[in-house]
Amino acid sequence: MAQLLHCTGRLAIHPYYIIFGGTNVYSIEELAYVIINNVYSIDESIMNEQLCGWVADELKLPELAQRMVNSMTGFSSLANYVSTILEGSGYCNETQIQDIRDVLDEIGNKNEFFRRKHKADTMLSEGEYGKSVYEYKKLLGYYATANEPAEHVGAVWHNLGTAYARLFMYEKAADCYEQAFALNKEEESLNQYKYALYFLSQKGGVKLDRALQISGEELQEVGEDLERITPEAEEETGKFINDILRIKEAGKISDYYGEIFEVMKVWKDECRKGIE
Repeated sequence: MAQLLHCTGRLAIHPYYIIFGGTNVYSIEELAYVIINNVYSIDESIMNEQLCGWVADELKLPELAQRMVNSMTGFSSLANYVSTILEGSGYCNETQIQDIRDVLDEIGNKNEFFRRKHKADTMLSEGEYGKSVYEYKKLLGYYATANEPAEHVGAVWHNLGTAYARLFMYEKAADCYEQAFALNKEEESLNQYKYALYFLSQKGGVKLDRALQISGEELQEVGEDLERITPEAEEETGKFINDILRIKEAGKISDYYGEIFEVMKVWKDECRKGIE
């Protein structure tokens, strides 16, 4: 592991190999670290007597091991089991544990395709566009999509296009939206395709050999829509900036940062709405 962990508990003589993390762990803190950083890869295979026995025998934590055993049955058993480990490790706080529970409750019974997509979608919604591109491409390139409904695969292409668009890579974004629309026939994918082509047209970069052709009249309509939207957005943004600057000048620093964090939350929510 690249990160140095300060382990306050016992270190195991014999490590436990975590398959989904691809590494050996020697302490309860290392186990928690691997779980946190591989939450989208966790499945029911982690719930086994061998790990419980290792925690009891190697780490000398029999009470935690028993709680792990007790959590292996019932509703949300995977989330309960992982939460039990994290709570016993003392490595993360209650908020972090709840966040991981929420993820596991949502993806716990989903397949690998859904898990990988959920991970990439989260990165996209949090503004980690480069990382989300990598995850979407890996999902499309290395994981079987033949058994997934066309609309599911189309959603991946759509969101990959959104990630490229946020990086101002409109040629790649248009390619992705075109692929998305071919699979899902969603109007939103078609609309985003038009926007990507419009921005390309402003640079004289629209390919003429696209399978999905958009007329010059349609691109002109897109430009007119943007002309209507942009002044309204600029006026709203300008008003917000002036308001928070007045708060800062008044010396209300906590309120100033509170306003910034609030608008960032709104922007993230808006971004999530554009993700399929």
